[in-house]
Amino acid sequence: MTSAYTRKKQPDIVRQDLVRNAIALAARQGVSALSLQQVSAAAGVTKGGLLHHFPSKQALVDAVYQGAGEVAK
Repeated sequence: MTSAYTRKKQPDIVRQDLVRNAIALAARQGVSALSLQQVSAAAGVTKGGLLHHFPSKQALVDAVYQGAGEVAK
């Protein structure tokens, strides 16, 4: 992982990666077993970085369902 100080800021891409990884993890183990730490580690960001984009697990789960609906269209 590159340093946050040298990495170009791309919030839309980071947000998409977080949702994509949350979808993959939820598909494997279920939404109830999903943890913010697992999602942030899979996406290669800190837990604080995840919380910057999604202030709670519920906000992330809401984005997962919105993202899954867009994928199904």
